[in-house]
Amino acid sequence: MSENRPLGVTILAILMAIGGILGIIGAIQILTNPWIRIAAALRAVNIGLIYFSLLLSIVALPIAYGFWTGLTWSWYAGLAVSGLSAITNLLQLPGGILGLIIDAVVIYYLLQPNVKEWFKVMGGPTLPEISLQAKPSTSEPSSTPPPGMKFCVTCRRAIPSSNVYCPYCGAKQP
Repeated sequence: MSENRPLGVTILAILMAIGGILGIIGAIQILTNPWIRIAAALRAVNIGLIYFSLLLSIVALPIAYGFWTGLTWSWYAGLAVSGLSAITNLLQLPGGILGLIIDAVVIYYLLQPNVKEWFKVMGGPTLPEISLQAKPSTSEPSSTPPPGMKFCVTCRRAIPSSNVYCPYCGAKQP
């Protein structure tokens, strides 16, 4: 199954697992060390936020596993967590700009047809893949596609024969 996993999903799964483990370790250190708790209280850091961070770190581990194995629910969970994180970073502007950009890239990536295919997500929003190739002309395509290509059933653009989804419109191919 790993040979079909997109590289970006592999990277996200590893980063999410590392972040979850480090978040758990950090939260436990803060919650169990009385000196750190006193320092946190003196800095007006809400201990509730530390518990919330611990919860998010614990939730990140099964999502990372779901990303690694292609479980459908993890796609939805990853999209939801990235969306919530983007909103949080938006509220922290200008300091949250880097996090907001990262969340936007993750959301965009999770909506790509090949990524949705890995998670077995059908339908729903799909964004076209970014392509540096020139767009095909709008004139009517010939009746036979070039070798190794086929025409998309929806937009009629030439796409590689092996594609399950059209990279231009996201339509599933027969």
